[in-house]
Amino acid sequence: MDDVTRVAVDELDQWLDGLQIVLAVMASGDLEEATRWVAKLPSVSFEKRRWRGPSWERREGPAAPAPIREQVLQRDQYACRYCTRRILHHRVAAYLTAHFPRELPYSFNMPEADAPSRLHTHFGFVRTIPEVDHVVPNGGNDLNNLVTACTPCNNYKGNRLPEEIPDMALRVIEPPGWDGLYRLYLQAGRRLPQPGSRATYGHAPTK
Repeated sequence: MDDVTRVAVDELDQWLDGLQIVLAVMASGDLEEATRWVAKLPSVSFEKRRWRGPSWERREGPAAPAPIREQVLQRDQYACRYCTRRILHHRVAAYLTAHFPRELPYSFNMPEADAPSRLHTHFGFVRTIPEVDHVVPNGGNDLNNLVTACTPCNNYKGNRLPEEIPDMALRVIEPPGWDGLYRLYLQAGRRLPQPGSRATYGHAPTK
């Protein structure tokens, strides 16, 4: 891992640790204190050099169905199988931006009309929203052909096999487990529901 990549990973880890504190405070019902913690979150840079690979092309074929995607994410403990960085559950991003739209914008699933002027998705979310990659492009939705990937790694891999890329290989995710902050999201949602959402905050799935 070179120095540029190491700094990028370190800053992202610090940002995720900060989000964990924010959600824990929200789970106590204290939105004012959570707002103070949001202001303390470290900045996250845009990882431009790993955004698209040299032979990047849009992948064709059907995406994995939602239930299979969730199986893959849980199996891989919400960590990218290519770089091992931690990834967020997508509902965490939507929940946080509903409470902090300017500090933590997430516009992928947010209607443009509801977004503040020139709203862009926070770079932290861009780098940690989960994707499910087909190891063999167009190789089908068998669980053995699906892995969790962060957006930068998934875009960098493009329509290639991992072995075709010198700095990319499938890695084993070691315990302890990471759940994408999903359990904390459920706890926070019960105390401070997401504004404008009909989301329910039941129990996290058991492994």
